[in-house]
Amino acid sequence: MSVEGIRADLEKRWSDQRAGKLCQIIIDYMVKKPVDQLQFMTYGTFAEILGKSSIDDETVLAITILTNSNISALDACAMFVDENDVEHEIDPSELYEALSTGKLVHPETGNPVEDFASKIIPFYVPSDRFMSNLR
Repeated sequence: MSVEGIRADLEKRWSDQRAGKLCQIIIDYMVKKPVDQLQFMTYGTFAEILGKSSIDDETVLAITILTNSNISALDACAMFVDENDVEHEIDPSELYEALSTGKLVHPETGNPVEDFASKIIPFYVPSDRFMSNLR
C-alpha cells in the first residue's frame, strides 16, 4: 500500500478517533526522516513525535493501528537487555513463545532469564512494505 493509500485508509477508518490523527502524524514523521533514524522507534520516540511527555492509550492504539495487517506501516520488534547490559534482538516468534510459556532462554548462555518481561524493550521499525513505497 502506498503512503497515499495508507493515509486514505486511515482517513476512511479512523478519522473520527484521535488515534487516527496520531497515525497521520507518525506517518508524516516517517516520510520526512532518513531511514537510519527510523530503525529503533520506542514508545518514548512516539511520545516525542506526538509532543507528549509519556505514552498514553491513544498512542498505543495508534501504534497498534500502524502495525496491523491492513496498514502494515510498522513492524514490531523486541530487544532483550541482559544483566550485563548487553542487547539482544529477540525474534518475534521467540518473544511469543516466551510470553506464552513464561520462560525466556538467554540467547548466548542458554540459561532461563528471571523476570524477563522487565528486560524486554519493544521497538518498531518501518515495514518493508512501507519502505518499498517510499522509493
